[in-house]
Amino acid sequence: MDSVTHRLAALLLGLFATPGVAVAIPSGNEVPPLAAPAQAALIDARQQSRQQDRERALQQQNTPDSDVRLTPPGAVLPDYPTHERPCFPVDRLQLDGDAASDFQWALDAVDDARGRCLGGQGILLVINKVQNAILAKGYVTTRVMAEEQNLTDGILRLRLQPGRIGDIRFGAPVSWRGRLWNAFPTGTGKILNLRDIEQGLENFRRVPSAAADIKIEPGRQESTSDLVVSWQEGRPVRLGLGLDDSGSKSTGRYLASATLALDAPFAQNDLFYANIGKDVLQHGPFGNRFHTLNYFFPLGYWGLAANYNDYTYHQNIANANEVLTYSGNSDNIQLSVSRLLYRDRSHKITLNLRGYRKHSSNAVDGIDIVSQKRRTAGWELGLNQRSYLASTTLDANINWRRGTGAFNALPAPEESYHGGSARRGIAMGDISLNQPFALGTQPWRYYTSLRAQWSQHALTPTGPSGDCRALYGTRV
Repeated sequence: MDSVTHRLAALLLGLFATPGVAVAIPSGNEVPPLAAPAQAALIDARQQSRQQDRERALQQQNTPDSDVRLTPPGAVLPDYPTHERPCFPVDRLQLDGDAASDFQWALDAVDDARGRCLGGQGILLVINKVQNAILAKGYVTTRVMAEEQNLTDGILRLRLQPGRIGDIRFGAPVSWRGRLWNAFPTGTGKILNLRDIEQGLENFRRVPSAAADIKIEPGRQESTSDLVVSWQEGRPVRLGLGLDDSGSKSTGRYLASATLALDAPFAQNDLFYANIGKDVLQHGPFGNRFHTLNYFFPLGYWGLAANYNDYTYHQNIANANEVLTYSGNSDNIQLSVSRLLYRDRSHKITLNLRGYRKHSSNAVDGIDIVSQKRRTAGWELGLNQRSYLASTTLDANINWRRGTGAFNALPAPEESYHGGSARRGIAMGDISLNQPFALGTQPWRYYTSLRAQWSQHALTPTGPSGDCRALYGTRV
């Protein structure tokens, strides 16, 4: 109990004072008040939070998710017929054939056939049940059959004929910018699966100016099918202008921005955008500017991304005896790689790994605050699960982040008095719900999210993503 009390007391104290703060004092300059560094840290945390929100919105607008869900054919099957004559007792089912070892799970669908006396209709039902189980997993060209056999030994033998990909090609001549090699996570000779086709379509359609569809056609060889891609591209360059009120009153409420987006800049189903913005429409002793560069490259079930962003701001705040100018700047670089681990008709699970490097500093009246000069780096590993519940999309994320000394990262000033560290581990999680609906003929969308984080160590006041973290334990 005493430990918890001490931590709460330390947290409340930290809201009003920053112990051990040092300010760089060039000779001949006035020393800012002791409260100035703490105030600057609070202002900077808010600016970082707004910048992170802008970055998320930019990525959603310019690298949108393209969710494709194809439904395999299926049928509702009857129960096993009773009193069939003639019939044969079946004690065991066996699946043979090319690649049959990879499909033994399909026999789980006919566990209820063991111990039954099956005739012609019962055996046909067994075949259809196994076939449906295989179709449900996306293997739409793989077939199951029963060959002539002796059933007196109590074993029903089924044969698997896997449907393989004969070729992947464009159905009509396309421009030199059309690319197949990095869109599909599968290739010639592999067993055809709808999940691979969905991924290929998503990689094509993620490019906003591209339209794509895929047909399955008979291949030249037996048991093969060709994937024939219909692909068209519109204008690959887009310019967007924006005006919003997402800024703060102290640094400029109204923000104007311009975004240049290039679809497939290297003709590899890739994406690039650049964004610049600043405060507008208001005049005063304040302002902020921001810039972003982002690139995304797909590779089958993999995704590679790079992001750079920076921002600067300044504002005046009246102190007891004077007006102080607070300013700050930050630049961030992130490299990330993702891998889709699993997908079916209703769920996706993705593994993400991200490395980051961040520089930031704050100043009061042009004097750098040494204790708030940050140069941090680290990595983050996370899992994302996306679930489709009818028209509702549910996203859940869990991540582990840890700071390192890479890229000449500096120890946090708080480490000198054990007030916090930027190199401790932190667990984070969030869940979000996206629900489209309509009012009359107007489409609307409801979105809500909940985020939480936890660490057993004291962390620095601002972490790599700009959230306030000057506390122990849990934050929601």
